[in-house]
Amino acid sequence: MIRPLLNPTPVPAVPVPRWENWALWGLLLVYLVVQVNNIHNLAFRGQDFDFHAGFTKELMQRTDGTWFKMDSTSRPLLYWLGGACERYTHGAYAYELAAMIGMLAGLPALVVLHISMRRFIVRPELRVAVLVLMTLLPVNVIVGVVYSGDLFALLPYAVVGWALVRSLEAATEWGSFGYAVVGGLMLAAANFAKFTFLLMPYAVMAATVLVWRWGRVPSRRVLLILLLVAVLPFGVGALIQKKSDRELAGEEVRHEFMFAGTGEMTWRSLLGLKASDARVFDAPGYFDATVVDGNPTQLLIAPNGYSYPALLHLAAFTDVLDYANQGGNDQGVLRPEPQKKFSQWSVRGGVVWSVLAVFSVVALAGRLVGSVFGPKLAPPTSVAVWAVLGAGWFLPLVLPLPYVHNAYYWGYWLPRLVVPALWSAALVAAWTADRMLAGRSGWWSRAVLLAAVVQASWQGLSVWY
Repeated sequence: MIRPLLNPTPVPAVPVPRWENWALWGLLLVYLVVQVNNIHNLAFRGQDFDFHAGFTKELMQRTDGTWFKMDSTSRPLLYWLGGACERYTHGAYAYELAAMIGMLAGLPALVVLHISMRRFIVRPELRVAVLVLMTLLPVNVIVGVVYSGDLFALLPYAVVGWALVRSLEAATEWGSFGYAVVGGLMLAAANFAKFTFLLMPYAVMAATVLVWRWGRVPSRRVLLILLLVAVLPFGVGALIQKKSDRELAGEEVRHEFMFAGTGEMTWRSLLGLKASDARVFDAPGYFDATVVDGNPTQLLIAPNGYSYPALLHLAAFTDVLDYANQGGNDQGVLRPEPQKKFSQWSVRGGVVWSVLAVFSVVALAGRLVGSVFGPKLAPPTSVAVWAVLGAGWFLPLVLPLPYVHNAYYWGYWLPRLVVPALWSAALVAAWTADRMLAGRSGWWSRAVLLAAVVQASWQGLSVWY
């Protein structure tokens, strides 16, 4: 039986003033300039570059149809792109070109992010504030050029979120079908780029069922969306995973869980804060040594040296591995001035935004849980979808950290792995701020935008060499 609709009409997009469109195009230009400069400075030579470049060449030589090496998280799209660039450039500037192509994918991702915000964030100043902060967020900047699988995570994530919302809110069944096809195809294709997309159909299912529980969509539409945006992409991902398991059957297992706990990152370190966390305000680098009890210690990679929240904040608001400065070629070299100073300002100023994001996400999570039992508590469909997708990306990567060996040393805590979830958190925070400022003078939202511009300037200058 079709449930009665509480919100049967589609949600219209909020009008965009002319200055906001100019701001969007200006930010895209700034992003392009910053990223071209980063590629020029070898920032594409990031984590595991030698492995990725070596496997790209190896895969070009294979004739047996295999795609994988070492583990199933190394999906083939990156290597296909790198191989094509190797052939096109005859080996010269192949990875600069691959990074450029991956970086250009970040431009439509930002546009989709902006389009998505128009459905649930009323104040244009807040929409632009999100774009300003996320465009120049150091982890977003570095992920956008480093030659790795993370290069192709944001565009599919943004498109899937946008398409799922539009499918749920479409005025007609044909419109819903069309958006579901777009979301499903994008999610299926994303499995060739990033292992984490294999888990996203579960988040799609959770978000869709929630909206159905609130009585906003009929059962027939729910079934159609689940088939196209969850079941079919999961089938593609499962087939890729099966192929990976078959090809890597003789390989040594690299990612193992120790369910008794490794002791390297305890639950207290994962969820709480530590006295040592105050040191992150000095913006230490990944390999920087700190003297502890008379001995030089690399605290960022020492077991339980810092809490996960502090590390997440630090490495989101700074280029913690200093890849913007000659890529990974200078491991262990201290970050120079003035980038060090701007990194410190970025980390310190970023506390306001991190606190707002955490508060907003926790409050919305409580509201979503309550809405299962009382649909009147339900937030707008758009913000609910983005929040659930963010949780579906974030939690499977973070909750296992106490059970994974080398959680600190191998950098499993690095936010490059959860950037899509950070985008969702930013949207939730903007929606919360929009509600908090309802009925207040427009000067409040302009003040937020000004603060975001100042913060983004510190972020951008910290990665400009």
